[in-house]
Amino acid sequence: MSKKKHATTLVVAGSGSGGHITPIIAVTRAVKAMKPRNLQIVFIGQGGDKMASLMSDESSVDQHLTIMAGKLRRYHGRGLRQLLDVYTLLLNLRDMFFVLVGLIEALIWLKRLKPATVFIKGGAIGVPLGLAAAFYKIPIVTHDSDAQPGLTSRLIAKWVDTHTVAMPKTYYPYPAPDTLQVGIPIAAEFKAATKKRQEQAVKSCQLNPAKKTLFIFGGSLGARRMNKIIFNVLDELLKLAQIVHVVGENDFSQLDDSNKNRADYTALPFIKGRMHEYMTAADAIITRGGATALVEIAVVGKPMIIIPNDLLTGGHQTVNAKLYAENDAAVMLSEDELEKTGTLLIKNVKMLLENKTIAKSMVSSQKKLVKRDSAEQIAEVLYKTLGRGAKGSGRGVQK
Repeated sequence: MSKKKHATTLVVAGSGSGGHITPIIAVTRAVKAMKPRNLQIVFIGQGGDKMASLMSDESSVDQHLTIMAGKLRRYHGRGLRQLLDVYTLLLNLRDMFFVLVGLIEALIWLKRLKPATVFIKGGAIGVPLGLAAAFYKIPIVTHDSDAQPGLTSRLIAKWVDTHTVAMPKTYYPYPAPDTLQVGIPIAAEFKAATKKRQEQAVKSCQLNPAKKTLFIFGGSLGARRMNKIIFNVLDELLKLAQIVHVVGENDFSQLDDSNKNRADYTALPFIKGRMHEYMTAADAIITRGGATALVEIAVVGKPMIIIPNDLLTGGHQTVNAKLYAENDAAVMLSEDELEKTGTLLIKNVKMLLENKTIAKSMVSSQKKLVKRDSAEQIAEVLYKTLGRGAKGSGRGVQK
């Protein structure tokens, strides 16, 4: 790849979950769609991050690099108890070393790449990379999907040029002039599920067209507590619909054979590149409270039940879920109440599958919460920032 052809470099980064990686893909595709003639896009992910593998086949990215990073383990609602947990304390101390190593690696890579702009989507990778970009005075653009900003974004906020955010500016502690509400970027494959598209998706996913479909998925690596709740009432759920259940890579290997081989039940470790098909095929969806997944479902337009992980930092999934529930765009149920009575889940699934009026109203409410041109808006911000970052270097991006 010649330096003359790719005179300007955009670094994009994210780690930890599909909710950080898939929006990057949408943004890089939107940037490339602007047809810049002298731009290379370099993705920097976290070493050992399984979700970063999604970028390996992504044609909109010209180079894929990794550095080390570490996270601060904080569990919502556990207060001082987590400070007394020796195992958690040791992991945090180890990861402080990882952050230091990652910072050195980031300084080396950014010195070599000389990017005009760094776009940080989220995850632990953002801290060493953000600090390195600040050291070199490279313009930084970030994006927050959740209604509550992540720790990475807050730590590097003072050096960020533009904070692009999903929710109204009032949700975030950033200076209003530097903050732009854009929604959440998702891949173009996610489209409103017309009757024809649903029929095609049912066929493509090899599902029974004579039966309704319930699609269940949690985190990309697994949602063990939620999975256990599902298995406790699986017999009753299967009386209502055929089920496709993404149990996560960590939990799939431990899944009992009796569950794997049930009629009308399909367990999958992870779905790469076909989430839009399974969402489109579904008549109802049960999911966690990840912001990106919620927007994807809302764009496709499916009645959904959100079971947020309330232990995640700051309870951000619960905040996301409440936003949808309060706008009649989803049903929100807690793991605590579902562990007490599984019939609550059965009752709500039955309602979404059989009450067309409620399902239609929920889908209509979802449309009011999403912006469809988020990737394009962020691409415009990056394009303008690339021009500023390349000034004086003779490396300006051109269409």
